Amino acid sequence: SCSRNKYSSPPDQDFLPKPYSCHKCGRLYKHNSSLKRHLDVECGKPHRYICSICEKGFKQKTNFQRHNSTVHGRCWKWGWKREDG
Repeated sequence: SCSRNKYSSPPDQDFLPKPYSCHKCGRLYKHNSSLKRHLDVECGKPHRYICSICEKGFKQKTNFQRHNSTVHGRCWKWGWKREDG
């Protein structure tokens, strides 16, 4: 479904400190588990999902799906393409 993610952080969560920093790129995270995911899946990795409308690239499928829903107003299953690699 294209409904908003029920796991989105409340707005006041955006102001919490981000004590965990990536030693490769310097990105900051609120939780150590988020930093671990970043290092395992994102940092230095190529984009795996490419928007067929605007060509914006994403490393995580969930971010790609959210982009299609919020930016283009469509469900991800209606026309995404995955870049081989």
